[in-house]
Amino acid sequence: MAIIKKYLKNKPEVCRVRFELNGEEAKHAGEVCVAGDFNDWDIRAAPMTKKKNCFTYTVDLPAGQDYRFRYVIDGTTWHNDAQADHFENSGLGDSLNSVIAV
Repeated sequence: MAIIKKYLKNKPEVCRVRFELNGEEAKHAGEVCVAGDFNDWDIRAAPMTKKKNCFTYTVDLPAGQDYRFRYVIDGTTWHNDAQADHFENSGLGDSLNSVIAV
């Protein structure tokens, strides 16, 4: 897994974020999406592109904020990114959300 952040030179108020899910987590997945507060937690709004055993999704986000997210594998399994900047309670039992600061 990886999260790559790139601040745009011509738009410093924007950060291009590339989410990547690979390895065992993605090995048998048919579809993976990124759900987070930046897309109203819509499990279908941000489908990741699959290449071999790797899924990626890139989005431009306003800089200077924290964003909560999780991967949704095959529409049912929620998965955190170990490379997130930190984690916080989701408010739903003992589950955590991945958090990135951009």
